[in-house]
Amino acid sequence: MKKKECGNKANKGDSQKEEILKRTLNMFSPDRNFTQNACVGRNTGIDSDVVYRDGFLQAVNVLMSAAASKEFTDLEGEKKYANFEILIYPICFCLRHHIELYLKHHIDYLKKSEEREGNEGNEGNEGNEGNEGNEGNEKNKKRKKTTHSLKKLLTELETLCNENRQLKDALIPIKDYVKEIDDIDPKGQTFRYRLDNDKGRLHLREHAVIGLANLATRFKELETKLEEFGFLVQYVVSDLNEGSAKTKEFSPEDMRQLAQALPPVSSWEDADFPAIKERLKKKFQVGSKALSEAIHLVRTRRELSHLIGIEIALPEVSEKLFEKVAQLKKNKRDYEFSVKELAALLTISEIGRENYLPSLYDGLLAHYQTVHQDPELAGTAPGLDIDYLHRQMNCGNGRFRNGLKLLGQPTLIQAFDRYFTTTRTPTQSEIEAARNQMQAQFDLVLFGTRSSKKKKISREKLHLR
Repeated sequence: MKKKECGNKANKGDSQKEEILKRTLNMFSPDRNFTQNACVGRNTGIDSDVVYRDGFLQAVNVLMSAAASKEFTDLEGEKKYANFEILIYPICFCLRHHIELYLKHHIDYLKKSEEREGNEGNEGNEGNEGNEGNEGNEKNKKRKKTTHSLKKLLTELETLCNENRQLKDALIPIKDYVKEIDDIDPKGQTFRYRLDNDKGRLHLREHAVIGLANLATRFKELETKLEEFGFLVQYVVSDLNEGSAKTKEFSPEDMRQLAQALPPVSSWEDADFPAIKERLKKKFQVGSKALSEAIHLVRTRRELSHLIGIEIALPEVSEKLFEKVAQLKKNKRDYEFSVKELAALLTISEIGRENYLPSLYDGLLAHYQTVHQDPELAGTAPGLDIDYLHRQMNCGNGRFRNGLKLLGQPTLIQAFDRYFTTTRTPTQSEIEAARNQMQAQFDLVLFGTRSSKKKKISREKLHLR
């Protein structure tokens, strides 16, 4: 009897679930066109923290662009007015939240590096910020929930950077920006709600206006400094597979400056090259042997060699591979891709997103192959799906192309441009055609006609120019 009751309850539960599913609008279900599907949750790749952080950053830039131009294109393709006086709230909220996520991300990264310090046998994983990825960050959830205060997070980050002079110095120019943001929005509520949740007081009582152009300029300054700090953290901490190019006398930043100061390798046989080397010895305060070691490293490291005209190829990637991926656009799925090819494409995309330094290419490539082939890690790197990679290569944000650029691959960039769409500036004729189309729509709505004669009279009566 009890078994029968249990069975009835189970059936009732299933029918309730079916009813719920029937009522669901499927707002967040996948699109039939896979290029329009946003990867979320465990399907974002390796590091979800970075995805969230960069998402709010891009939202700031998109909203600022719309606010500055005072127009945007809606989902039906129509141009509409963008009111910057109401967009200022989501702009500032996304800006602040991006900074909060940035600080928390680097606090966690530096803490993890301290935990790894002294450990052995972790080759190939040291520089991978997101190796513990979506679920490995569980242990940091308690700390993340404790505060939304940017000042407290900044203090915590300062403490972690105090042991390293480079990090400590790089954080100094960021502090004033962060403190000013925290002053206007200490709890993350100011630009979310009109009234304070705790006291019911009006937010922004001391601020009558916020200058959009000034805000954009200052945020761009801050973002540049944050980007520099983020790269420095990787330089100082990672050393993945002896990661960053450096010598005893040359830091990774010194190596980059040296590569930029050297002339193209084709001119090294010229008579004035010895004089250039003497100037470089004085600049970096090193001897001939130390400079020669550093120059040799510039020649042999992919992320530096392209600066002197040496292109070190990516053996896993070729124009033929680009052609195969491009065929997916035509629904020709009769091609097979090796794990190494897919891992290489994902690595380039992640470097192009600027989550990782170009010097980490070989280590990341090996890591992604291992993740894909290890059954225990099978769910942590869905980015090896070819549909996902095709979308990353074909979307107009230029991420994959940027990865090739950072890796010093001009030949592959030319091949990539032949097969995939990249963002370009519209021609003058295209701009004029779009303007005429908008004008025709305007006249049709306002005057109910496309007649040039009536349009001219009516516009004159309304003093439109």
